[in-house]
Amino acid sequence: QYDRSDNATGHQQRAWICYTAMQSYIETGLIGLEVASGGVCTPHCLSTDFIGNNETPVYGGGPMQGVQIKINMNDLSLFGSDSFGCVIGNHALEHADCNKLKGGESQQEKFAINCDAMELVDLFDNHWLRVIKSGGFLAQVFPDETPCLRNGSSSLFHDVTHNHSLSPAKIRKILSHLKTPVEVVEFDTFNNNFSTNLALRKL
Repeated sequence: QYDRSDNATGHQQRAWICYTAMQSYIETGLIGLEVASGGVCTPHCLSTDFIGNNETPVYGGGPMQGVQIKINMNDLSLFGSDSFGCVIGNHALEHADCNKLKGGESQQEKFAINCDAMELVDLFDNHWLRVIKSGGFLAQVFPDETPCLRNGSSSLFHDVTHNHSLSPAKIRKILSHLKTPVEVVEFDTFNNNFSTNLALRKL
């Protein structure tokens, strides 16, 4: 929906992701990796998704196009350590696999299971941060659970492919358990009642 002029939050998120990708390329000299790209190509980044070109996502829409490498964001073992200047994702993190889920659960069941932050620490440490060169960035935009919880709901109910509800408290727990040294460059919702921008620099 980036073609909608009234989608200010969407445009801000996309611009921020593009800016971070270009900044990391300038500073590290390496291209970036975009996970769960949905076929959207960001400057100086490889576009990856677990849905390949000409495949139709379960959430609808036309066949996917623009994916350069078909790969699951939960497993970046294809790539060597320190290979990229950044790993970016625009509304990708909430779709990450959860080891507690077996598949087929309703959103209410997912909410009851409530996948813990520790489910994502391994993803950050051993996959996303591992492939980033020191000085590079991990930059992710994802739903802010806070306004949903305030209304007695959950972002899990908004999309059947969401596996995680991500509150600031849960993100802080992830950050506190990371083994990879990082600097928090950005961690802000910008009071948009929708999403969070998180940028980490790998030290």
